Amino acid sequence: MHLFTTIQILCLILLWVVKSMPSPIPLAVPFILILLVPLRFLVLPYLFTPKELKTVRLIWLFLLTLRYSIILIGNSELTVVNNF
Repeated sequence: MHLFTTIQILCLILLWVVKSMPSPIPLAVPFILILLVPLRFLVLPYLFTPKELKTVRLIWLFLLTLRYSIILIGNSELTVVNNF
């Protein structure tokens, strides 16, 4: 998993460098974000096993679910609905 974290940090650094460049180069940030999708589906399967990629995906799904459940509990209107 250290390799996966290193790849994530490198992608973050790339986005930060592009964003910090003089105008109009930062306009390429959305394009670079779009290029991260092919990186995930075309390059990462050569570096990781399907089990490792599935584990990373499940962790992210769990974190997203946890985040949205906290938001739902924190909203007073939805908390009343959840009490039924």
